[in-house]
Amino acid sequence: MYLLANLAGMKEKPASFAGELFDNFFKIAEVSRMNFEEQLAYLRKEKAELDYYNTMEYARKEAIKEGLEEGRAKGLSQGLAEGRAEGRAEGRAEGRAEAERSMVLRMRDRGMPPDEIASLTGLDEAYIRSMTDPSST
Repeated sequence: MYLLANLAGMKEKPASFAGELFDNFFKIAEVSRMNFEEQLAYLRKEKAELDYYNTMEYARKEAIKEGLEEGRAKGLSQGLAEGRAEGRAEGRAEGRAEAERSMVLRMRDRGMPPDEIASLTGLDEAYIRSMTDPSST
């Protein structure tokens, strides 16, 4: 009540009236004391500031959106390239393993003992025995 009763005579906001609510209240009182031209200039300035803020906020959001889209696209293409490279490497490894197995089995079918196959191929003899064991074919 004190504020309402004494607002007209106040030149400055008392320290006891701190906070956003009181700031807004005193701003309204300040604007209401302006003449028409001053109010119009004040409102134009406020509108220009809000327009500028909104324009900058929109630009910031659009920049974030574009950055995310660009990052996703780059990550996707990089992921696809890495996936293809990994797939090729796995395919080559599987192909080599199948070629080794096929070669060892052909040598076994021609009567070569596992120790001789190991010597010729450089593969471990235990590995060759596991491949040439009749229960594993």
